[in-house]
Amino acid sequence: MASIRIGRSFRLRRNIARERRRFRRGQSLSIGPVIAYGHPRTATRSTEGAIARVSGAEAFHAHMLHPNHFTTKNNTFVSPLCSGLCPEDQPSQWCIAEAIKLNEQVTLVSAVRDPVAVNVSWFFLGLQRWLKSPRPVDLNSIPFDTLKDLFRTRFPHNGILSWFTEEWSAVTGIELDALDGVRRDGYATARFGNGHACVFSAHLPDQRKSEILGSVLGLKGDAITFPRLNQGSNRPSSEIYDRLKILVASDADYFDRMYASAYSRRFFRQTRLRTLENHGEQLPIWRDVVVLWHLNSA
Repeated sequence: MASIRIGRSFRLRRNIARERRRFRRGQSLSIGPVIAYGHPRTATRSTEGAIARVSGAEAFHAHMLHPNHFTTKNNTFVSPLCSGLCPEDQPSQWCIAEAIKLNEQVTLVSAVRDPVAVNVSWFFLGLQRWLKSPRPVDLNSIPFDTLKDLFRTRFPHNGILSWFTEEWSAVTGIELDALDGVRRDGYATARFGNGHACVFSAHLPDQRKSEILGSVLGLKGDAITFPRLNQGSNRPSSEIYDRLKILVASDADYFDRMYASAYSRRFFRQTRLRTLENHGEQLPIWRDVVVLWHLNSA
């Protein structure tokens, strides 16, 4: 076991060094390092993919940038914090955190997404973590009742509700009141030292997201395209995914808890939340998001 730990530690240090070199190279570019920064499966991969296509930018993604939330251990076996945040061992997070501490130029791009949709997606993404399995998990080998129990008892539902307070605000030093534009206009921007932060709704049309990100990076909106990633219909065992969505959508108490949270009240208009609370049992979660966002924008 000792040799395994030493081997992993060496690989992590090597990967951290590699990401540090890439970050330094990015600093010489016209736009510089741009980080898709958010709670897992809150459009981080799609945002990273959009940034990666931009000439003059070096794209990264990170879920955690506060050193209190870093771990050098295999995060599969590290329990979530009481707040629901999960410590991360991503190699890029170290160099990005160093740059922010040194007040270097960096751009953080974060997305706000429906918390129920985030949790269903994050549950499947992190299944190996919730089961603490040393090997990837075959979803088809797990009885649905076991998945249901795992989602209800072991999965950290509050992670998405805590992330902006315990991560984003703690890292940038920006009060969350500065993000009121997300609820009002669909996005907000703020400066922190030599850093620039942009937070937008993941439910905006791609063209609008492109315009917002383009403005932040000093580009025309049509210069940025968002790839389609993490679509439920493309998942292996999509029928299991759909069964859990239906189960969650039928749980009125769960909806009340998630949509009465400070996170939801801050980032979504109350009319949208009331509509979702009233009709959440009748519509699949993903469809709720689309229908209610259009109501919100009307």
